[in-house]
Amino acid sequence: DIYFSFFKLLLHSGNVNSKMLSGLLTGIHRAFPFSNVSDDVFEEHIDSLFKISHTTSFNKSIQSLQVLYQVMGTRKTISDRFYNALYERLTSLDIHHSSKLTLALNLLFRAIRDDPDSARIASFVKRLLQIAQISHAGLACGILVLLGEIAKVKPILRTITLLKQSTTTGSAYI
Repeated sequence: DIYFSFFKLLLHSGNVNSKMLSGLLTGIHRAFPFSNVSDDVFEEHIDSLFKISHTTSFNKSIQSLQVLYQVMGTRKTISDRFYNALYERLTSLDIHHSSKLTLALNLLFRAIRDDPDSARIASFVKRLLQIAQISHAGLACGILVLLGEIAKVKPILRTITLLKQSTTTGSAYI
């Protein structure tokens, strides 16, 4: 509850690009499994966390998405809004110079692994392969390892990569 109090104060001050925000997001992520905070407290801050994921640097947005995934994952209600925000952040140019690539790839693995929508998984895979083509070697290798691990967990991925994308899917992610 202390972390969320500081979080609320920081948001009201308007200084969302500070190192304090990064520290608070890390603290919330680490303390969450041990907290007894009610769902109402999280509901109050979910919109703020999504706003941070859209408006701040890649590093802070990945941290906010990680907190959102953790909160939503415990309730078994990972929303389309989360996947849209995560997909959008993959288009950021900051990804190539990020110090949180490990965190981002880990979050991507967990999110794709738990996603029941095969069209969305295919879209994430296509986007990750596009990023790997233009990235430095470390990120490209990380993405390929990530896709290999996802293929072990999601056998549908092998089928998706072998079949040509149907034009009738109408997915918003492609």
